[in-house]
Amino acid sequence: MIRTYECIDNPERPIKNNEILTNPKLMADYAKDGRYVSLPVVPMIPICLGVKFENGRTAYPIYDDICDIKLDMDYSKDEYMAMLKAIEILGEEKTVIEIRGPISVLDNLLGATKVMKAMRKRRDVLKDLYAELIYIY
Repeated sequence: MIRTYECIDNPERPIKNNEILTNPKLMADYAKDGRYVSLPVVPMIPICLGVKFENGRTAYPIYDDICDIKLDMDYSKDEYMAMLKAIEILGEEKTVIEIRGPISVLDNLLGATKVMKAMRKRRDVLKDLYAELIYIY
């Protein structure tokens, strides 16, 4: 038997108070206000790689060239530590963990236009970055 289910959208909401990003209690409260409980409130892999976000949504790329990208994760970032504590507050069995793919991560690090150009001109570098991204968790 084939069943279909209605997709439940959890619309993105702007983060008006940046303290949400580093305060586990505020982050947990923010996550609870969605249609379902979802973390992280900002993309954690780019955060741990050094990207800054405005309102939790707008990324400021930190690289100019795809060849310069270094995937050295810093798990001591305040936003990452706050997310782990927020998960404890909410309960991991009740929380949906949102994961972004490699294109989104690279977009945050470099910018969409440069990622698209690299798809055409620097496939070798892109392929190596994809292989490295597999081991980030």
